Amino acid sequence: IGFQVAKPFRFDNVSPVDGFLTLDFRPIMSGAWLNAIEIIPNNTGRALPIRVVTRNVNITDHHGDLWEIDRYYDGGRRASDGGFITGTEDPELFKGQRYGNFTYRFPAPPGKYRLRLLFAEIFFGPHNRGKGGPGSRIFNVYCSGIILLRHFDIFKEAGDNRAIEKVF
Repeated sequence: IGFQVAKPFRFDNVSPVDGFLTLDFRPIMSGAWLNAIEIIPNNTGRALPIRVVTRNVNITDHHGDLWEIDRYYDGGRRASDGGFITGTEDPELFKGQRYGNFTYRFPAPPGKYRLRLLFAEIFFGPHNRGKGGPGSRIFNVYCSGIILLRHFDIFKEAGDNRAIEKVF
């Protein structure tokens, strides 16, 4: 069992600004949505990995990595629908979500990073509280002003209650 993983994207002109890596989640239809973020620095040893789960408790994944309580954000709301998520060995990472119009600002020295954004649509879908389907939630994700995901629709790409990750 593994995440549905999109081919990694490479962005050469995205870099921390003033010591921060900024991610903006902007809704187009309904609120933007996120379950967890992982930022892995290159092997220079100057920065430690950052793993944030949109919950009010820390989570340890199946590799033994710690995902810390939701922090570094501005805006949006946190909720926990707690549905059963398929397509992942770590369903605990998907039991909470931040949604709406929100920004994360992570402290990040200059360098190269691998960014993982984890999503699962647990609100919209025929068996979920919000009903709906493809097109019910569409949003953009920007990093330091550069668009990473344009018109992203979790349900359209993964279906409901299924984990998907985007890697940059």
